Amino acid sequence: MKRYAAVCLITILSFGLLVKQVYPNLTTGDSAEFVVNAATLGINHPAGYPLFSLIGKLFSLLPLGSLAFRVNLLSAAATSLSATMLVITLYQFGSLILVVVCGCLLPLGLITHGQSISAEVYTLNLFIFSVLIYLAQCFHLTKKRYLVWLLFFVWALGLLNHYLTLFVLPLLLWTISQVKSKMRTSIVVLLLFGIGVAGYCYLPIRAANSPPISWGEPDSASTFYHHLKRSAYHKLEFGLSVPLTDKLMYVLHFLRLNIKEYSLIVYIFGFLGMFTLLYERFEWGTVLLTEYLLLSLGLIFLLRFPYRIQDIYRVSVYYLPAFYLSLIFCFSGLNWLWKKLAVKNKARYVLVLIIVLPLINYWQKPDTRLNFLASNYITAMVMTVPQNSLIITEGDNETFGLFYFKAVAALRPDLQIFNLFEKALRTKSRIDSEQVVAYANQRNAPAGFSPNGLLYLEKSYLTNPFKYYSMNDFSKSYQHFDNFEREMMATFTLLKGINFLDARKSSRAIVELQNAGEIGAEFAWVNNHAGALFDQMRLRDKAVFHYRQSIKADPYYLEAYYNLGLSLNRQKDPSAQEVVKKYLELSNNIESEKPYREKVKNLLSN
Repeated sequence: MKRYAAVCLITILSFGLLVKQVYPNLTTGDSAEFVVNAATLGINHPAGYPLFSLIGKLFSLLPLGSLAFRVNLLSAAATSLSATMLVITLYQFGSLILVVVCGCLLPLGLITHGQSISAEVYTLNLFIFSVLIYLAQCFHLTKKRYLVWLLFFVWALGLLNHYLTLFVLPLLLWTISQVKSKMRTSIVVLLLFGIGVAGYCYLPIRAANSPPISWGEPDSASTFYHHLKRSAYHKLEFGLSVPLTDKLMYVLHFLRLNIKEYSLIVYIFGFLGMFTLLYERFEWGTVLLTEYLLLSLGLIFLLRFPYRIQDIYRVSVYYLPAFYLSLIFCFSGLNWLWKKLAVKNKARYVLVLIIVLPLINYWQKPDTRLNFLASNYITAMVMTVPQNSLIITEGDNETFGLFYFKAVAALRPDLQIFNLFEKALRTKSRIDSEQVVAYANQRNAPAGFSPNGLLYLEKSYLTNPFKYYSMNDFSKSYQHFDNFEREMMATFTLLKGINFLDARKSSRAIVELQNAGEIGAEFAWVNNHAGALFDQMRLRDKAVFHYRQSIKADPYYLEAYYNLGLSLNRQKDPSAQEVVKKYLELSNNIESEKPYREKVKNLLSN
């Protein structure tokens, strides 16, 4: 009875705490894409994530709040169920009080909480991982063959959600090695695995029906294969070409993130728990420790991300299963000490208090219930374009937010959207001669296009953007927002400065461009863009400062090195030579940089 009470308590408490923080509408990053594709059963970016779309569709039918809020609830529900699975997994091995404490900690972790309040695939992946750990533990204790069958079937379902589930393969191979009738078990396992992954057939079937978003258009054998293979990201993910120093920096970052996720106390008890678990249940402890190392250090050395500020956040969300295991280790360490304090009840209460204290951090998290930043951003964008316009975009924040307004909310169904990066999206590719074209990025806007709020239009269509919406001042509040939100704020502020510059209000423009550089300090393109605008205003010192900030954010950002070299050269600064040499070193063998390389080589010769 106590077990069922603990399970119900954790499920209700964790879900209630998360619902309090769930975003009320659209958020940034991939979230808007997942919302749109859950509502319309579209095709997400590779590898498609069909399981999230299908479950998200069910959540979209709930009679609660906005459609985006309903799909966001899926992430909160997945995290609360993960906490429930943690309680079920730990219950029989120690004190109920410690089990409940560890269950409460899970949804309050820094990264875990952040992924639980908007539509993202990582908490659903965490829930599937928690089920796999529970089934594997049950098999370890009972050796019942049907548990192996269930393990592989759930694993196959996990692959329908995210490829990170592949890292659980060693755990599954261990269970197979423990079975006596390996041939029969292998046949059943292959059959159930095939049934599970058959869910990927959803992609070509649905793509053939032309949903609003059809990333990669996987309606043929070739495009379906490339979508599953994630060919669009072949230069971004796996590989060993990143310098070893970058890998080591990621290792240090992971160790720091372990402490930030819950607290230093939890991390210390987790470290202790690794040894106590190995001592008490060596085989099971070895399996869990292997998975932990694979899902942390193994992941770091397999991924091909250079150590840049913007990539740190991208990689951090991959660690959720490792954080889950760290709570299992923490419980093991706590339980060992709990037994040692068997005759000292007061000491036990102090121990619980020490662990519970990190929960206070939860109340310091920013309130997101009234966070309409992303939806307000897109609203401001579409208010400045005429009917039947074609908006050409580049980033996720603009593209999928616009799709939400067009295909789901139906507020601007007249708009056409074309994304320059995701060219495989099923979107309009031909521009009518009489169609109004707007660009969401200055770098792609041709000559004759000027800023109009958050878009660039031909001069004949320009209006006064300030009469459509108020441009907020984010310079004092941006620290409380997440990575993607800060990029949106920086974009907003940068464009505000450009609008002031275009209106010949130089002093206001300078303030906004500096604010944009501060807000978007972790995004190399923001400071590089601000630097280029200061160069245009002939404020060379400010330009140089922002170029250097851009390089600080991304030591591999070629545009910043190129622009900095030219700017320093205009000031007759001898350090221009070193900057140009660095640019030539980094751009070596990059075909697209050849024209620029020839130009800066002249600086060295002079």
